[in-house]
Amino acid sequence: MNTVALWSTALEAIQALGKHYGPAMDQTAVELKLPEWYGWLLPALAFEPESISATRFRVRTPYTSARLYNERLEMAAKQGFLTPVAEAGNEYRLKELGRQAAERIIRAAYAKMTALQPMPSTDLERLASLLHQLVMSCLTTPEPPRKWCIIHS
Repeated sequence: MNTVALWSTALEAIQALGKHYGPAMDQTAVELKLPEWYGWLLPALAFEPESISATRFRVRTPYTSARLYNERLEMAAKQGFLTPVAEAGNEYRLKELGRQAAERIIRAAYAKMTALQPMPSTDLERLASLLHQLVMSCLTTPEPPRKWCIIHS
């Protein structure tokens, strides 16, 4: 499979799955009074114990505005989900409330996914093979330096 087809297949798969769990995650975030959670909350949990910042997130998603990230991070800190890293400026760490929120959103996704019907074993084997190809391609490609995103995920 060529690289273009591989990425296209991966995107199609994540969009198909996202239709099942995305609304439940969004609803949980609304219940937590955290409507702007996407793009920072789950990565913050994944990056622990490292701090998070707009600069760090823009390595992962370079086309998202630093201003937007900074606004979301500042708001989350004001709401008690994050704590600023005093010596770093514009860097944050999850507080216990933020960690609990992230875990609750993840549980909402898992709960929705448990209702999905399993695929036939031949389809699961093909999916596993495609995911393996994707990960190996990510790990062997020369860009970005240090494979920052795949290592953190």
